Amino acid sequence: MRLFAVLVTLVYLTTLAGLPPAFTASVPRELQGIYTELDAHITRFDAVVGSRWNGRTSPVVFSTELLPANGHVGAGLVRPQQMDVVKLTLDRLQSLGVRAVTVQISFPMLYRPFFRSDEEYAAYLNFYRRLATEVRSRDLKLIAKTQALFSKGGWTDLDVARFYRGLTLDQYVQGRAQVALTIARELRPDFLSVVMEPDTEADQTGLPMNTPANSVRVVRAILAHLKEAGISGIQVGAGTGTWHPQYEAFTRAYAAAGVDYIDLHVYPVNRDFLDRAFTMARIARQAGKRVAMSEAWLYKAGSVDLTKGFSAVDIFGRDAFSFWEPLDQKFLEVMVRFAHAERLLFFSPFWTKYFHAYVDYAAAKSLSPAQLVAFSTQAAGKALVAGEFTETGLTYKSLIPAGPRSGVPPLEMKVVAPDGGRVAWSHERNLIAFDRNGPGGTFDTYTIRPDGTEERCLTCNQQGLPRSHRGNPAWHPSGAYIVFQSHDPRLQTGRGRVESYLGTPGIGINNDVWITAADGSRAWRLTRVRPGEGVLHPHFSHDGRHLLWSEIVDPSVRGMGGQWVIRLADFSIEAGSPRLQNVRTLRPGNLQLYETHGFSPDDRRILFSASPPGGNYYDLEIYSYEPASGTLVRLTRNDEWDEHAQFTADGRHIVWASSEAIAQRKDPRDLRLDYWMMNADGLEKRRLTRFNASGSPEFRPNTLVADFEFGPDGKTIVAKIGAAGRGETVVLIRLFH
Repeated sequence: MRLFAVLVTLVYLTTLAGLPPAFTASVPRELQGIYTELDAHITRFDAVVGSRWNGRTSPVVFSTELLPANGHVGAGLVRPQQMDVVKLTLDRLQSLGVRAVTVQISFPMLYRPFFRSDEEYAAYLNFYRRLATEVRSRDLKLIAKTQALFSKGGWTDLDVARFYRGLTLDQYVQGRAQVALTIARELRPDFLSVVMEPDTEADQTGLPMNTPANSVRVVRAILAHLKEAGISGIQVGAGTGTWHPQYEAFTRAYAAAGVDYIDLHVYPVNRDFLDRAFTMARIARQAGKRVAMSEAWLYKAGSVDLTKGFSAVDIFGRDAFSFWEPLDQKFLEVMVRFAHAERLLFFSPFWTKYFHAYVDYAAAKSLSPAQLVAFSTQAAGKALVAGEFTETGLTYKSLIPAGPRSGVPPLEMKVVAPDGGRVAWSHERNLIAFDRNGPGGTFDTYTIRPDGTEERCLTCNQQGLPRSHRGNPAWHPSGAYIVFQSHDPRLQTGRGRVESYLGTPGIGINNDVWITAADGSRAWRLTRVRPGEGVLHPHFSHDGRHLLWSEIVDPSVRGMGGQWVIRLADFSIEAGSPRLQNVRTLRPGNLQLYETHGFSPDDRRILFSASPPGGNYYDLEIYSYEPASGTLVRLTRNDEWDEHAQFTADGRHIVWASSEAIAQRKDPRDLRLDYWMMNADGLEKRRLTRFNASGSPEFRPNTLVADFEFGPDGKTIVAKIGAAGRGETVVLIRLFH
């Protein structure tokens, strides 16, 4: 906006030694007039709100701006440490009790024609994908705003001014619609505001956007794109600032365009600007629309300022001083009461850096407005890292009604076997198979009832098996057979600890696929690997006619044991003996490591984890592959450890284990994982367990969740979980209610 611009500096988290302490000081003489005027406007409006509010709270979603993810940060968004800044900010905001965060992703951000290459575009898109995942992992709602990045005033390092000059109005409208579609499709926000300040948009782009007709044209183009793409479940809004002289005409036009809510921006409190919020809310209600407020902050401008020329940075520089803190608190208190009185969908104050720090007027009054903005940002960064809040931040915390963020009941978990590893659950027999590392240092495969009774070792006394590890079991759907891995020590070149570890069921070097009768009476060998090769994670299809596993075909390839492939074979029983036929080799995506996880309920797709050539385990991503058509879909995109994916019984969702949102070293020895869930197409990722989240009821430090399988009810899983230095446990976890 021309007067009320978004400003996020690229030094959001930089620190400056020797910053003066922030405190509320007396108002300097030269600003006492503005202070008194603003205080009077807020006091008067508070009385109006009080006359219209019965004191009952409303289910307002209390949010706040996520400044380090603002599109104006530009190239800073894709610097390596920026996601760490975002995570820390999210944690601090969540500690205030917010239920959502608001993120500005304005055009041409996420518009492919603006970027120089596919790689550059992908870097920004992946940043916002990861952002959405981080937000969801904290059970927060996501509010996205999209309009136009600022071309004036030096708000961003992106060269958008030249880009705007090359666009026709039609191209701009279609570009805006495409960005909104990308946000909706890739991030799945709960709320999406697509126009908020048409006057600002016109000023920054040089295009005639400050008319109801052209602004509504953008809104309708966006709604049409969303409908054509089949995207639903996202509430879409549009609105204007209360300072706009045509605020009523724009509000009526947006309401008639088919949006779900009218979005208000509130900054100046002078004149009748605050009262206009009530007028806009009334117009929205009459049209059957809800009302929201995606930006609000006390604009430190007096009536005289509004009649003469000044820059936005002049006013934003004033924001930094600690003497404004009582007024900022008062403004927030009144606006929260307004939010309850008008039953807003959500309320989101903007300048969240002042939740962390102000600067002292006496120490900083000689700085220019631009220097003040940067100086206050540095102070906020330092306080953010230290976990410090101003009274303004604590006031906002006190204004948010207490209560749980969601209706998710406490996690139900029961230990089945206190010492056990990889697991499988026969629905036919209601019997669990698992492996365990015995006293001799080798793994064997066991069965046990879900209540922990009738434990039995199937492979301990199998005379025909190699005398080494036997684990990683998977049931045939008939319940008559269990497939597993068996290590052949004759194939390994040494007898040291490393060679022994590489032969364990979770690594699979020098392992073959074997199968045993469910009672352990007999076992058959199904593959024959050569020295240095191996197999991993065999799984049957749901119809029992196919067997899937991973296999090393070239151990000379450096890293991750060698070159892996996927094997898919026909399975049958002939003359009482299991057989594999028509063994196919699959290498979708030309990757290096493949770890198979199983089939979709209709057996058309397979799930696997994979890493690219030369990658490592923290490059593991989840993929879906359809062998019949060759369709490969990458479902996760993060710099995290993603593994052990399984479809839910209805095939609509996928549950997997991930290190996402867990602070840890990128070292397998420090690995911690929790279970997550996403749609079958990879959208709407959310965290299911919080073993590694401090403050969570199920908090168990250093927990690693791993191999799992759904039980007969489709809601409970049997899982292998462990903790650093504390072994592995077989547990039942009720994931869904």
